[in-house]
Amino acid sequence: MSNPFPVDINPAVQHVPLTTPRDYTRAIVREVAEAHGVTPDAIWTGSRDFKVVKAKRAAIVAIMQAKPHLSFPDLGRMFGLDHSTCVHHAHMAGVTTYRGRSINARQSQAAE
Repeated sequence: MSNPFPVDINPAVQHVPLTTPRDYTRAIVREVAEAHGVTPDAIWTGSRDFKVVKAKRAAIVAIMQAKPHLSFPDLGRMFGLDHSTCVHHAHMAGVTTYRGRSINARQSQAAE
């Protein structure tokens, strides 16, 4: 039986590394860490150093912008945080809406 999917790989594309969503997320965190003068490992840990917290906040917001399909629970699992902590980081970074909804619970309750 012949292979219905013949392999004809362009030699120029053979050595391009495959990227996964996780690699993309790590690249975002790496860029944010460099911009803030911290290591990417520091962002993934639970450090409370203000410089690291600002970098983590920026990383969360950058991932929110790059991957708007992720929910706050998804972001929380990614960073080892509770989803409400991610909401707080987004709010402190000046984000007012995410995925078409207000992230400030007090504002959304007052509007109803």
